[in-house]
Order: sequence, then C-alpha cells, then structure tokens
Amino acid sequence: MLISLYVDDKTPLPENEQYTSEFSGKKIKSTGNKWSDLQSRIYQTNSQPYYVLLDHQGKLLALPKGYTPDADQYKKFLEEGVCRFKNRVN
Repeated sequence: MLISLYVDDKTPLPENEQYTSEFSGKKIKSTGNKWSDLQSRIYQTNSQPYYVLLDHQGKLLALPKGYTPDADQYKKFLEEGVCRFKNRVN
C-alpha cells in the first residue's frame, strides 16, 4: 500500500477540524498543514520529499530518508525495506 501526505494541499479544513499544533504552536487550517504537522510530530522533520517504509503494524522497516538524487542509494533503501518486510512476514 502506498500512502502520500501532500503537505502543500491548500484545501481548508472545516472549522471544527482546525486546531493549534501542540508541536509547533501554529494554527492548522488546511489539509497540508495537518499532514505537515503529523510528519513533524512523528518524525521530527519537515523534509520534502520524505520517504518512510512501514510494515502493516506501522513499524519502521528502514530508517526514513529525505530526498536523494542517487538512484543506487534510493534502491538500497527500498531493498532494505522489502527484505525486512519479508523477514517479518515469514
């Protein structure tokens, strides 16, 4: 399953879903603000793009990775996640 958090989504949140972030103290008014806040709270970073590989229980399969232009490094990151996932499933 692939999940993408679009932190640049300007869609306003309904008034009853807006809040002040406990992490940053900023007013969260849009869908993008909400996803940015979630990323910052959980992973302590607001890097874009930011890749996180999780198993079905939400546990990390590899250390998260920000933008990397090196295709071989990115491939190793993905292969590490696949390998760990297969080892957990079996």
